[in-house]
Amino acid sequence: MKKQNIKVIVYIASAFLLGAILSRAMISSSTPEDEISHQHEEGSEYTCSMHPQIRQETPGSCPICGMALIPVGGQNQGTSSNGPLNISLTAEAAALANISTLEVGTETGAVSKSLTGKIEADERAVRTATANFEGRVEELFVAFTGQTVSKGQRLATLYVPALISAKKELEEAKKMQSSNPEIYQAARQKLKNWQLSEKQIDRLEQEGYQATFEVYANSNGVVTEKKVAPGDYVSKGQVLYEITDLTKVWAVLDVFENDAQAFQEGDKIEFTIPSLPQETFEATVSFVGPVLTGNSRSIRVRAELPNKDKLLKPGMFVNATIARKQREKVEQYLSVPSSAILWTGKRSVVYLAVGTAEDPVFELREVVLGSTSGDQQEVLKGLKDGDRIVSNGLFAVDAAAQLAGKYSMMKPPSSELVALPQEQKLAFDGLLEDYFTIKNKLATDQSASSEAKVMGAHLAAFAKDGMNEKAKKIWVEQAAAIQQAVENISASSELAKQRDDFYNLSTSMIELLKTYGTSKEVYQDYCPMADEDEGAFWLSEFKEIKNPYFGESMLRCGEIKKSWLID
Repeated sequence: MKKQNIKVIVYIASAFLLGAILSRAMISSSTPEDEISHQHEEGSEYTCSMHPQIRQETPGSCPICGMALIPVGGQNQGTSSNGPLNISLTAEAAALANISTLEVGTETGAVSKSLTGKIEADERAVRTATANFEGRVEELFVAFTGQTVSKGQRLATLYVPALISAKKELEEAKKMQSSNPEIYQAARQKLKNWQLSEKQIDRLEQEGYQATFEVYANSNGVVTEKKVAPGDYVSKGQVLYEITDLTKVWAVLDVFENDAQAFQEGDKIEFTIPSLPQETFEATVSFVGPVLTGNSRSIRVRAELPNKDKLLKPGMFVNATIARKQREKVEQYLSVPSSAILWTGKRSVVYLAVGTAEDPVFELREVVLGSTSGDQQEVLKGLKDGDRIVSNGLFAVDAAAQLAGKYSMMKPPSSELVALPQEQKLAFDGLLEDYFTIKNKLATDQSASSEAKVMGAHLAAFAKDGMNEKAKKIWVEQAAAIQQAVENISASSELAKQRDDFYNLSTSMIELLKTYGTSKEVYQDYCPMADEDEGAFWLSEFKEIKNPYFGESMLRCGEIKKSWLID
């Protein structure tokens, strides 16, 4: 399981647990026992803090996990009058959750950025030892990867049949040296081109039969790759060893896309290595990558480091702090503690304190983040100097918002809605009411034929005048399917057939709701056993699960998957 998924699961479990404690505190602190008993008699709704889709009218235990159910609703759990982005608590509940706030302020000077990366070998210090002839590996004198070698050290011996003919050519050329020295020099140059040294050529010329050739290291370093074994046949130019000089290495850091323009060559960098906790290293950025990597959406920032003592080894992890220069004409920036921000991977949110100490109210606010400086986070958009945000008890506030059906960290407001003219907006809300009537009939095992006829008439009267092209396009795509579904429902007397067509009706209404939104609070419910265990969605005007696909036989089967709260 990916690390990010694990964090999300832990967060959700923690959030609902905190929400359960907070809900109990809000009720116990604001309602005497006799009033609670009276509310029980009045039919309050109860839910499970770990499974908020569970709803029932009497106290008891959760049928999924067995936890005691807690009351839902009430004046202290965020009323709709506060708006979908606001959650209100009692002063006692806020104190119990240890909620505290701070005022957003500005900082000046350079912003530092915490980065991670690795030590890598300097690519420019990589050399290869190659076979300059075709032949067979007779012997290896450097037998394993990681062995240190020096320039001129013997690495291997090759059996090279071509040396026999080369020696004969050299001998014949030497005989004509006095009369035709050019031929002799050409024969020697041929061997030099094979990267034989003068000493090797002299020995070949002076000695008798010779068919072996020795390969020497052409640089100091460490063998980072051994590519052959004794007995292997090699071709001309084939690499035998890769040798890397590690007296200088690179610290390569990953900088994400939103910070890519903030760093440049010459920036100072300070870093530590987990395996060398007592050491602190300093360097200067020597290269900033020109392209983003495809998967991580980051650029590579590189610094060069001397490594004469060989303490820095390629592959070591690096934790670095780099001073990021401020954007031109900007001397101040908003700064908040990192602990005051909830991050989902795509969104970052904070909670503003918009109420009073006696009547705490908190507003969800999405922010755009900049760079990190220690435990402080730069905020580019979403806040202004003087705003007061929640700095402690953040998860408790977000958990209370989730239990109250409000927007939260895990349930963001929709940003893809298409605005409708007021006349069409009211007409669409009317169609939703017709849909709810059909749904409620099926949930009580009653025929919805007459209700479907009413919806069909309202659908036919829906005027598209004034709608923009995007709103009209989605309407044309879905209206025909809705019309067909309500006609089928109105023409059939069998509940099973009506429920099949209700599935198609729900699919199209959900698509319209995604596009247009609504001024009402609407819930999208889901039953995994509907549609022959394939699962099916439907819309509802209330939180209580009333399953239209099964009716009274499985009325409570399902859960809330999403809600729309559009002012």
